[in-house]
Amino acid sequence: MVTKEILKRVEEIEARALQPPVPQKKKRRTMTRGEILRMEAGPELDRLVAEQIMGWSEGKHFKVGDFGVVKLGEVIDIWSPSSDIAAAWEVVKELYDRELGIEMYGEKKFPWEAEILIPGGRPVSVQAETLPLAICRAALLAVMEVGNAK
Repeated sequence: MVTKEILKRVEEIEARALQPPVPQKKKRRTMTRGEILRMEAGPELDRLVAEQIMGWSEGKHFKVGDFGVVKLGEVIDIWSPSSDIAAAWEVVKELYDRELGIEMYGEKKFPWEAEILIPGGRPVSVQAETLPLAICRAALLAVMEVGNAK
């Protein structure tokens, strides 16, 4: 004989089974130096810079949309430090705030180079087709080197 209590319990179980699963936050693995150096300019690299260099949280400070990283605030702004020099300067400022110096070089015939000076360590130097891309790759490598991700 089925009691009301058992029927109620069965209904609760069925109701939970019909609810969509709660998305679990994915744990991001640490990238290798080679993986960072192979990254192209675009939303994936911009997201890593936003999280690891700028210390922003996805959903709170930015979201990744169809056009890339969208910076949230009073004015919604597309933020692409890997391809936009104005956004890359924000990354440079953050590096200075962490007491990491940066030197940049470029000539017409050669790729751009960004070299981040790590206090008490050897510099991290990256060459890329554009200065913003060199800055982003070098920043990620420098933070990886000093273990200083935000």
